[in-house]
Order: sequence, then structure tokens, then C-alpha cells
Amino acid sequence: MINLSCVTKKSNSRKILDNVSFTVDEGEIVAIVGSKGSGIKPLAGVIAGTSKVNSGSITIDGFDVNDTKNVLSRTCLIPRKLKINEMTLEKAFYRIGRRNYIRSEIIAKREKELFTLLDLDGMKDKLVKELSRSARIRF
Repeated sequence: MINLSCVTKKSNSRKILDNVSFTVDEGEIVAIVGSKGSGIKPLAGVIAGTSKVNSGSITIDGFDVNDTKNVLSRTCLIPRKLKINEMTLEKAFYRIGRRNYIRSEIIAKREKELFTLLDLDGMKDKLVKELSRSARIRF
């Protein structure tokens, strides 16, 4: 579960996020959509713990987002600059998991579950760049 409570983030004196509150329950899939400049990138940054809030609180599975060890074991961040196009889907999944400090045996278990859930079975040996656009989006 992800919970934001009264989150405010400022840049200089300008409010980028103003009193944002919401909860994403376990198993729930949520898309956050907005135009350029609407605060989606800063929102993602504070949820990921890569950017600090001025006020309010963010928890993931009950842990404060600043509790890096516990939060990273429950989430997966995919940096834009991670070069995965020349990797197989299986290797990319593993590399992302290890980059987020997830143990190898947990990665293997999640891989089987997620590849089935995302309809990516049979594609684990394909290079990421060879995947169809819809498969890359699901990944």
C-alpha cells in the first residue's frame, strides 16, 4: 500500500505539490495522468524517495519512504538511463531487481509471477529492443 498524506513540495517559493493525499491499496493499479508541468515527475520523485517533501508524509507498506532499505525491498525503480535494450527481457528484469537491492531468489519468484500476469511468457530470451511496443509498455 502506498499512502500520501498532506504532501507539499516547494521549489524556491513555488508550490509544486500542494496538500496531496491519496492511497493506493495492495493489488490496485493506478495511472497518474497530467499535462506538462502538472507535477507528475515531482510526485513520482517523492514517492520513490529520490526527492524530499516540505511537509506531509509518504509510506509504502507502512514504512516511511525515507526508510530506504525497507522501501526498496517493496518497490522497483527503473531509471531512465538504465541501458536495457541490448539485454534479454530476463536479464533486464534481473538487473533492475538487483539495482533495487532485491535478493536473487525473490527476483526469480517475481519474474515467473509477473511474466505470466503481463502476458510475457515465452519472451524472456528476446532482446528488449526486439519486443513489440505493447510488450515493452507491459514490461
